[in-house]
Amino acid sequence: MGNERTVKTFEGFFTMLGQETCAGIEFVCSDMWQPYIRVIRERCSQAVHIPDRFHIVAKMNDALDDVRAYVTTGSAEVSSRPFGSFRRASALGVAHRVSIPSCTTRSLG
Repeated sequence: MGNERTVKTFEGFFTMLGQETCAGIEFVCSDMWQPYIRVIRERCSQAVHIPDRFHIVAKMNDALDDVRAYVTTGSAEVSSRPFGSFRRASALGVAHRVSIPSCTTRSLG
């Protein structure tokens, strides 16, 4: 694509493809850098943007950390010990057992 991670390089890529080709793009996979997302939205707005695997896993891990923290402390703060929050269901207090289903409906974004 280009040697530099810049908006100019990314826009140059879409310019090289041309408007007709860009209009036919159905899917785009890229990282979640906001300037990339903006250029994709401007140059091929009809395409479905798919975040790359690294960022999907990172977002899921962040959400899982939030759930662990919520289950452990009852707050939405992220635990400083990523895996220290695991607990057996039998070790949870009644309040935590009741709140587990409610934390699965939280937004992951």
